[in-house]
Amino acid sequence: MKNSYEELLLKSQAYNPGGRLRKFSELVAADSRANSLHYKTSFAIDPWINLLKNQIPGFADHAGKPLPFDTYRFQLIESDLDNFDLHEVAIHYITAPFFWLATIGDTMVLSNADSITNE
Repeated sequence: MKNSYEELLLKSQAYNPGGRLRKFSELVAADSRANSLHYKTSFAIDPWINLLKNQIPGFADHAGKPLPFDTYRFQLIESDLDNFDLHEVAIHYITAPFFWLATIGDTMVLSNADSITNE
């Protein structure tokens, strides 16, 4: 995610006076306010997330219908301010509640929580 890396380089300057720190984890260790970079860099990927149209990529039901998500959370795992190749991020897709009913082989049987009644 080149966009999030470029945003990190820009926003991290506030937590890296003199440019002496090289890794995201070093920024957080030196100044806990650098944890806000998860949030601040997430704006750079919003256009890409919008292209997904609230469907989790690569995750579908048995009929091939994509699983929808309500929102997402962006996380910087680690990054090197000198090397994009070491930029690691995670995107956590947040869905409506589901109930796990069973596992059959490598398939999970889920039900939308809204479709389950007390019966």
